[in-house]
Amino acid sequence: MRRCLPILSATIAVLIVIVASSPYSSAQKNYKSWGVGGFTKYVTIPGATRAGSEKCAACHADLISNYRHAFHAQQGIECEDCHGAGSSHIDGGGDVTKIVSFRRRSAQEANGACLSCHIQDEKVRNWIASKHSSDGVRCIECHQIHGQHGAPKDIAKAKFDTSSLGRVKPVEDLVP
Repeated sequence: MRRCLPILSATIAVLIVIVASSPYSSAQKNYKSWGVGGFTKYVTIPGATRAGSEKCAACHADLISNYRHAFHAQQGIECEDCHGAGSSHIDGGGDVTKIVSFRRRSAQEANGACLSCHIQDEKVRNWIASKHSSDGVRCIECHQIHGQHGAPKDIAKAKFDTSSLGRVKPVEDLVP
């Protein structure tokens, strides 16, 4: 038994080193850094301050009208929570480079804005390693954030189109 003790101790030490340096272990360390703070850079606009949703409504009345019925609005989420502080955008006369515009952002940047809050949601916790993420699918391609604005007329007729990286298209658009 005394002869086995050094071998057993060495084996345990080697196993600890292997487990500590495994990809799973480093993924766990990275995951902890993915907290909300890791994604706030996607909704931060340097030098801008919050202006309030009332200021947004002055130019974006149609979006505000749809948005007030949306799930996010009912949860108290305001424009600047997703689009960043609006003072620079307003002072710049509506300059779209001074606000988070999802249409002009890459999938990583657009999804980063969503993940600034949703990384804590167990349903999207593994988004970074998902097929959707690796295919460059943006959250807004399936999820309607501003209520029904821009949603397919009949979502029941929507179909997964694998030829365009998972974008949802009405069935009529897929039939030749």
